[in-house]
Amino acid sequence: MATVKTRKIRNHLYTIWTHNYEVLKVSTKIRMDDQYWDSKAQKLKKNHPDYKNIWTQIFQQEKRVSEAMNDLIINSVSLTAVNLKLALDGEAFGHKKSLLQSFSDYAQLKRSKVAYGTYKNIILLIHSLTEFMQHEKVNPELTNMTKEVFEKWISYQIDIKEYSDSTTYKHVKKLREFLNWAYPDKDHKFIKYRVQTQEEPLYITGSELDILIQTELKGYLAKTRDLFVFCCTTGMRYSDSQRFCEYWVKDGVIEFRMQKTGGKAIVPIFKVTSQILTKWSGVVPKISDQKYNTFLKTLFKRLSFDRMIEVTSCDVS
Repeated sequence: MATVKTRKIRNHLYTIWTHNYEVLKVSTKIRMDDQYWDSKAQKLKKNHPDYKNIWTQIFQQEKRVSEAMNDLIINSVSLTAVNLKLALDGEAFGHKKSLLQSFSDYAQLKRSKVAYGTYKNIILLIHSLTEFMQHEKVNPELTNMTKEVFEKWISYQIDIKEYSDSTTYKHVKKLREFLNWAYPDKDHKFIKYRVQTQEEPLYITGSELDILIQTELKGYLAKTRDLFVFCCTTGMRYSDSQRFCEYWVKDGVIEFRMQKTGGKAIVPIFKVTSQILTKWSGVVPKISDQKYNTFLKTLFKRLSFDRMIEVTSCDVS
């Protein structure tokens, strides 16, 4: 009789299928410390800080293996480790999951493991790939990313969608992470993007900052200018500026924990910073990142901030 159980091997959990002396190990991709695993009963201890979520993942994995085994039985396919592996990969009955289907599975797996923003970016990437396939008439049943399709996708992002270098690079990075997860035996070395990067960080000069502060502006340009100057005078990232809360201001300084690194920051409040906070009733102007980048370009063009800068290309992979 076939059995499906979860076992801890070294520091990872595996779903173990056994039948007629055949064994198939299926990784759950869950790392497990000894203190949270009952080695005698071979089950998760309730003292695990994320017990409910991990238990659910274990249950779903065992269910997935059991259902694949039942599919073999229903379709009168010999119950062997090889056939079960094919069934789990979607190949046992002459079909594979498409690239987009596998990507959706990956997104659901990541949903409970990553920050909401990261999960949202994965979903947006799936939508981008779907739009690309429709636009370029790529077979939606494509089961893996080929070099030819990848190069077309890069051109689509740059020429059709007009994405920035940084956005395209992020998409490529996320795609490579997914492909390495979904197709670990395939070679994805071609999944890389040549991005333009500055030799030195581009910074605004003191005189340019003075012009920016003193120029009379109205509407969205004034709002954009105030947000930019606030970030310049506090050293705050855009992402942190949009989280700004009045209680961050304490005894003449702004004290907060940075979202990106988790580190604590304490910065002085300069006169212009205080004026911006007063103007906006103690908070920071809120602008979406996409509009903010667009508005900044418009603002700098209006102020003739058009210094030439030298860049060099480097291969980021």
